[in-house]
Amino acid sequence: MQYDPKNYRRDVALLGKRLFKMAHQWSYNFPHTIQERRAQVATCKSRKKFATKKALIEATKSMEIIARSMIDSRIARPWAPTTQKRSLPAGTLVERAKRRRERLILDAAQGQIESYSGNTTATIHYGEPAAETATSRGEQYSRSCTYVKTDCSHHITVAPDWFASVHLRGISRVDGLLTLAAEPVDAEGYTVYRASWLRSKGKRLAAEHGFIAMEGHRVAHARTESGAKAILTRRANEIKYSRNEHKIRTALHEMRLNGYAQIIVSISDSIAAGNCLAGTEQFRDRHLPGRTTATIEEILSVDSMRGLAINACLRAIRRAKMGI
Repeated sequence: MQYDPKNYRRDVALLGKRLFKMAHQWSYNFPHTIQERRAQVATCKSRKKFATKKALIEATKSMEIIARSMIDSRIARPWAPTTQKRSLPAGTLVERAKRRRERLILDAAQGQIESYSGNTTATIHYGEPAAETATSRGEQYSRSCTYVKTDCSHHITVAPDWFASVHLRGISRVDGLLTLAAEPVDAEGYTVYRASWLRSKGKRLAAEHGFIAMEGHRVAHARTESGAKAILTRRANEIKYSRNEHKIRTALHEMRLNGYAQIIVSISDSIAAGNCLAGTEQFRDRHLPGRTTATIEEILSVDSMRGLAINACLRAIRRAKMGI
């Protein structure tokens, strides 16, 4: 995404001259962490004022986009010795590659890393996937305020081969969560990875381990492979049956008139139809508390009948026809 000079007036109006100038400076010396970027914006004197902190954060994100587009524009422009100086980032090739990968990881974790009232840092490590947040007492708010700020240090550990095993597969950020490690698993009908990912618990970070299942644009995280597949199946069924809900309801009511009303629908029918146990039990506890089975007529009487209940009814009818 290259920067278009035609957008200059629009961007200056959005950010103000001082913040736009800072974004231009970032295009030459880009801050590596979110904390550094926000700290520079906070200390920028006489900058454009924003009504809310959220608006300021959004403006900072816009500055990042503008700075990166300026970088891309210079890379795409052919080098001419008379007009441009050839310059490389500081450090060796290995150091530059390490910094780039750390930036990729932090960008993928954007939105999950929260800032505390004091100094907040995020450090990337390589090894067994893990994540933790350490806090400590920071400086005092002011002379008149005896309370102190909270300093924070986020530590994120990704797989040693994260760039090849995760980033190059396009799964750095899946369903809004940073993927710490991923290993393909043979699975029929789905793309499944044995994986670890980053979770935010309040402002603290933690790592979770399990499986990621993917089918098209649908993604599911779960502790087990079967659980991840079941979530995808349930979501697909919800979409499928919500589109054809009126037709299926009409067909089920006709079946009731034809003698299918008293067919027993069990929890095992719901599981066999691709619904997860948690969703099935939630539906039962809300509409049929204390029951393990119900007739199709009883389920049809539920006003807020969901797609997973329709799916279970159809499964029970097929089972009854086959005499199982």
